[in-house]
Amino acid sequence: MGPNFETALQNAVKAGVVVAVTKDLVGRGVVAGAIAANAAKILGGGTGRQADVAVGGGPNASGADEALQAVRSEARDALDGVGPSA
Repeated sequence: MGPNFETALQNAVKAGVVVAVTKDLVGRGVVAGAIAANAAKILGGGTGRQADVAVGGGPNASGADEALQAVRSEARDALDGVGPSA
């Protein structure tokens, strides 16, 4: 991360997370809310549980790096559980 982003994180009051999933992946069981939930919890808040788009976050902006890693991990796990498209 660059110094401007790190400075912004230090001064941030809240942090957010947004996850979007394409309709074909939703149809195969991938859920945006499930991918975003742990990251939002790390940020000290919550998120909606919609299948295609999840928006959430919380007041713990210092947890942004950990939350990003959580989203990456959850997305990989979700995609690992999906077979090839038909």
